[in-house]
Amino acid sequence: LGQQSQSVPFMRLLGKALERQGSVELAEERYGQAVTQAKFAPAVTLEYINFLTRRGKEDKAEQVLTQAVGQNPGNRQFLTALARIRLNKQDWAGAEEVAQGLKKLGDKSGVSDQILGAAQLGQKKFDQSVDTFKSVFAQSQGASRPMVGVAMSYVRAGKVDEAERFISSVLEANPDNAQARVLLGSIKLIHKKPEEAVAAFKDSITRQPESAVGYRALATYYISQRKLDEAEKVLKTGREKASGDFSLSLVLANILEF
Repeated sequence: LGQQSQSVPFMRLLGKALERQGSVELAEERYGQAVTQAKFAPAVTLEYINFLTRRGKEDKAEQVLTQAVGQNPGNRQFLTALARIRLNKQDWAGAEEVAQGLKKLGDKSGVSDQILGAAQLGQKKFDQSVDTFKSVFAQSQGASRPMVGVAMSYVRAGKVDEAERFISSVLEANPDNAQARVLLGSIKLIHKKPEEAVAAFKDSITRQPESAVGYRALATYYISQRKLDEAEKVLKTGREKASGDFSLSLVLANILEF
């Protein structure tokens, strides 16, 4: 940087090095300089946003993204990141505004509707949230996130039976849907039917042994019941079968600390 003071790559590298050394304020300064010098280029800006959110500086991240959107009003990456931050901050109206902006850009990925559904759920507009997530679910041919959104909307509205009926209909169409099996198990827990919940979690594992979702749900239940030995066995099996999912190792590490 002494020789090339305007080099964005060098600013980014120095920012990373400073962050690893623990010099957070200096790292933030370098990342910010890189963004300014790069004129809010997406890769550079999103790297800065990730840094800020890691450090719990969501207000600053929102300010930077607002500037970035002003410079690049049609950038879907910036808008999606802005919506995510607003949802985390429970700024439901702000997230909904971003979702509408994505729709105007012709978003066909379903992301805008997922943001909208989450914002509606946060505002306790449960019927609207259910409709939005159902629409995304239908268009996405069974994607997990909108399916979870539908179930959560029903549960938050106090319509647990309707949530179970919805998940049951998903399983009728696709009995091997591991995420749906886990959701069914979670609903059984709400109904205070732990044996049926465990059966659903185990069924998820049997039908999709390479998916981490069943192992994680079953282990989490065992942990809640202080059955740490059983949880450890489940997680170790999951690590073998679903070796690409790091979350199982994290949960196992937490158990081994006791």
